[in-house]
Formats: sequence, C-alpha cells, structure tokens
Amino acid sequence: MLGRLHMSVDECLEAYENLADHVFGRPRRLHIRKPPWIPRDKYDHRRLEKIIKDIVKERSPTGHNSTEFRQPNEDMCRTIVIAWQKLNVTGTRIPHLFRSYHHPKSTQDDILERNPGRPDNYKIWQVGRATSAAPFYFKAVRLEEEDEKSEYIDGGFGANNPTEEAYRSVKQLSNNNPRTVQVLVSIGTGKNLEADPNPSAGYRLYMAYANTAAKWATQSEATHHTTLDATRTFADYFRLNVEHGIGKMKLDAWKGKKGCKTLELIRTKTRDYLNSQEGQQQISTSARQLVNVRRLRSSNMHIDRWERFCHGVEYACCVTTCPDGKDKRYEDRQALRRHIQELHPDKCNMLESFLDECKRFPDDTKP
Repeated sequence: MLGRLHMSVDECLEAYENLADHVFGRPRRLHIRKPPWIPRDKYDHRRLEKIIKDIVKERSPTGHNSTEFRQPNEDMCRTIVIAWQKLNVTGTRIPHLFRSYHHPKSTQDDILERNPGRPDNYKIWQVGRATSAAPFYFKAVRLEEEDEKSEYIDGGFGANNPTEEAYRSVKQLSNNNPRTVQVLVSIGTGKNLEADPNPSAGYRLYMAYANTAAKWATQSEATHHTTLDATRTFADYFRLNVEHGIGKMKLDAWKGKKGCKTLELIRTKTRDYLNSQEGQQQISTSARQLVNVRRLRSSNMHIDRWERFCHGVEYACCVTTCPDGKDKRYEDRQALRRHIQELHPDKCNMLESFLDECKRFPDDTKP
C-alpha cells in the first residue's frame, strides 16, 4: 500500500482496520485451528481477496483492480514484497521476492539471489494475496505466469522480518557493494518476550506444538541481529520494535466491537515505546539521517535522478519534426538536453523553459 499504491500511513491504517474487521471479525465456525479440526482454513480467502481488490480499485488511477504490481516506471518508488514459493519439482519452499522493478542477475554467483530478472507479471491484489496466505488461516494461492503455476504462502512464515532479504537484494543491484545502502530502517511487530505455556496433554498440547512451530517460523529477532552485524561498518541501521505487550499477539487477534480492544492495546503499547528513551532516540536519529539523504538526493547535483525516482518523471521531445520521432521518451532531463543540443540547436536559447514543457509524469499529462 505504501510503495505501490502510494498511500499515506494514515490511509494504510484505515484500510487495514477495515480489512481486519471484515476478515478477522468473521472466522468460520468450524476450521482446522480448533476441535473438531475440520480440514479447512480458519478464514475464507475469498473475503480477503475482495477487500484487497477493493483497496486497489479505490486507489488505482484507472479505477479498476487489475493494476499490475510492476511499476510502469520501474525507477519510481521501488517496492519488494516477500512470499514463500513452493517449487513444483521438489515441493520445497523458498523465499520469492515480488519486485516492482527489473533486478538484473549479479555478475557474481550468489545462491541467495532470489528470482532475478524482469518483475513478475502479477496484479497488485495477487501479490497481496500471496504474501497474506498464512497456513491454517488462509488458503495458499496459486499464480500462473507463462503457463507455469506456482503456489505461494505468507512471507512472514519464515521471513517475518524481511529486512535481511531486502537489504541483500538491494546490495545485489551493485554486485554486493556494502556501501550501496546508507540508511536502513526496520519496523517490527513487537518483541515476543513472554514464556510459552507448558500444557501436559490433549488439545492444548497439540496447539502448543503448532504455535511453537509458528513462532520459530516467524521469529524476527534473529534476523535483526544478523542485519545489525551485516550493517555495522557501512550503513546506519535502526530497528523500531515495541518492547512489551504485543509481541505475542496472534496474527488474527481482533477483540471487541470492530476490534476496539485489540486496536487500543496496540496503540497504547506502541505509544509507550515511542515515548520511551530508546524509541525517541531511534526516531530522532533515523529521521535526521533520512532527511540528510533526502536533501542530498534532491539537490541540484542529483535532481534528474530524484525527479525520476520520486515522481516518475520522464522527458519527451516536443519537436514535431524531430527525426527520432515526436514524443520519444528520455530517461532524464540531461538525456533530453543532449538530444536538443545535438538535433535542435534552435531551441537552445530558451533551453530550460523548453525542457520544462517536455516534462512528462506517470499519467502522461503535465501537472
């Protein structure tokens, strides 16, 4: 929602509360997670699909839910979403990175490079379903591309903290140059510091085993320490994670009318953490670092790249008699400037004004 639909944080929170109420507020009466253990998932995946499609439709500039996950301008707000893919040949599951951009294969052999190449040809709602298909909660999703179907489940079930995967993927774009990433901010879902109950037998014992397996699969702190060690020398790494009260919350926790009790608990514990000395220090320091990077990127020295990355700006030659063709696209202002100077020198007396007229935004219209 943040990266691909360009929603604000407040809009994301509102959308999630609506989704949670329509999905987690309506579990099936009989399912695999409680006796008599009917072999079906706790929630109807079709309800989840509908909510995701509605969000995409509302936010899409075209007004429909078939918007692709890949960006038309792949440099704009690059986004990664993680799911686990079941390999058709062996049946094993490996992390799959849905990217909104092209990820060329590294020149170095890297066994941890996830599905390099062109971005998958999937819709936003399909990627949303894939990364939300938590086992026992939602049915796994099967997606087809080039006559090959693959099954995906929730990326959190094995990569609940995607920081390491994302950090590695970005470095691979520069042949694993550790200086590629300057600032890395990881936002957790709460530390799980409470001890697990120790039931002796029966249904509670079965569920304890299942929950322990899920806890191992979704453990985030180990990834945090690995990332901390990997970034110690070359990047500024920040981890924002609520210390107490919500780390052991179930994936589908939704208590009270419209989840009011669950939401109030999350807000209270998050507010306490953000007001703590550690929270304040992490926020102020990371914000300062991010602002410094933002200012450098948007400075005159890098303005061409910033226009393209932040706003999706391209440039098109407006000269109707251009031998290269009218409205041919150029990656940035400097590329079109060279073109004008070489082929249309008569425009050079008002070059910058002419370049402004040639600026194009993602919807192919002027602002």
